[in-house]
Amino acid sequence: MVMNDSDEGEEKWVGHYSSFHRILLVGEGDFSFSLSLALSFGSASNIVATSPDSFDVMIKKYREAKSNLGELQRLGASLS
Repeated sequence: MVMNDSDEGEEKWVGHYSSFHRILLVGEGDFSFSLSLALSFGSASNIVATSPDSFDVMIKKYREAKSNLGELQRLGASLS
């Protein structure tokens, strides 16, 4: 889905990623890449991020995962 300026305001770019793109990130570890995009865009409403790990496993493996997930939820990401 591509939105125009009247739908979401000014388009922001991070490398090849636009704030107007719907972005699917599969196999995230600690969700830091998803969070970096969301913070650059000012929103995560266009981001769907997944991890192969359960929440319990993830927070044991990655020190920042719980914090990153909380911030992504606050910014409107879809997480699984």
